Amino acid sequence: MQIIHVSMDVNDVQKTGLTLAKMLDLNIREFYLDGMNLTHPNGTSLELVPRNTVIRPSPDLFQSGGKVSHETSFHIALTSPLSPKEIQQFAGEAGWLSQDAFRGPDLPLVEVYVENRFLFEVYSVEHKKMLDEFVFNSAYYQRDEK
Repeated sequence: MQIIHVSMDVNDVQKTGLTLAKMLDLNIREFYLDGMNLTHPNGTSLELVPRNTVIRPSPDLFQSGGKVSHETSFHIALTSPLSPKEIQQFAGEAGWLSQDAFRGPDLPLVEVYVENRFLFEVYSVEHKKMLDEFVFNSAYYQRDEK
């Protein structure tokens, strides 16, 4: 499985897009709806659209003026070529909350709250190796095949 893209409605497309591009080493592409498409060489991308853009089943899939909650359970885990310190530096420059965190007893990451709304669990390259070991060898993720 490969995630092709994740779309998010954000308050400030330009600021958020530029910060995420630097933090995650992504390329910036134009995107309709006054948005921004941030792409990775592996083909995965983040689509940023202006706040209050919602998806409705209709011929015009994206529509503005939707009712949007300020709270969400949406979050994504991804990697960055930067160190945890550099990740937190870019988050701080954007005015976003970030903090060192752990998943499980020994799995370090940086929690970045993009626009202080969306949780990005950011793993540095060294932490990604630990994540792979945890996911593929941990009893927590093992299951019986039927």
